[in-house]
Amino acid sequence: MVVSVRILRGAQLVGHERLLADESRLAGHADALAMPASEAALSAVLAACAAERLDVTLSSGHTGIAGGAVPQGGVAVHCGRMDACLGLFERDGGWFLRCGPGVTLAALRGALSRKDFGDTTVWSEADRAALARFRSSGVFSFAVDPTETSACLGGMVACNASGARSFRHGAMRRHPSAAEAMPSFRPPARKCYCCACETLLPLRGDGYR
Repeated sequence: MVVSVRILRGAQLVGHERLLADESRLAGHADALAMPASEAALSAVLAACAAERLDVTLSSGHTGIAGGAVPQGGVAVHCGRMDACLGLFERDGGWFLRCGPGVTLAALRGALSRKDFGDTTVWSEADRAALARFRSSGVFSFAVDPTETSACLGGMVACNASGARSFRHGAMRRHPSAAEAMPSFRPPARKCYCCACETLLPLRGDGYR
C-alpha cells in the first residue's frame, strides 16, 4: 500500500509558523514539517525519522502553554489532520468512543450533542449498530474541560490537561480507557517518542455538572 504524506521543507515552511509554536510563545524551528492524516501515514513518518535518526516533535492543537509542541530542529509532526471519530461501542453499561489525536474538544462536544460522528462508512458493522443504539439513548458528555475548546485530544492526553472541572472529575489522563500508540523509536538525543494515534474515551450519561 502506498501511503501519501504531506511533508514541507525549507521555503515551504513559510506560512506554517503557527505549527511550529504553541501558546507558550516560545520560538521554534524545524528542518521539516509532516502532516499525516492517518495512522498508516503517521507510522510511515516515524519509521522514516527513525531510519534517518531524526528528532521528532509531535503536536496537534498547539494550545499548550508549556512549549511541548515547539520543535527545536528535526521533524515537526502535526497530527491535527487525524481528526476523525473512529468507532463507538458499549461495555459494562457504559459507552466508549474511539478518537484520533486531532479531534478537538469543541468537535467532540458537538458530535456528542448531535449524536453525529461524521463519516461512519469506515466503522465496523458492530460500531454502526452501536451508534444506532446510542442515538436512542440519553444525553452524553465528556467530563474533562481544560477551558480551551480548540485543544485536541492527543495534546490533552500528552499534557494531562485539567481545568475547573478537574476538582470533581480529575485531569485528562484518568479518563481515557486505552490508547493505541506507535512504536517507540530512539533518535540520537537519547530520548524515545511515541504517539497515541487512537484514544478510547468513556462518555458520561448525565451531562456536564
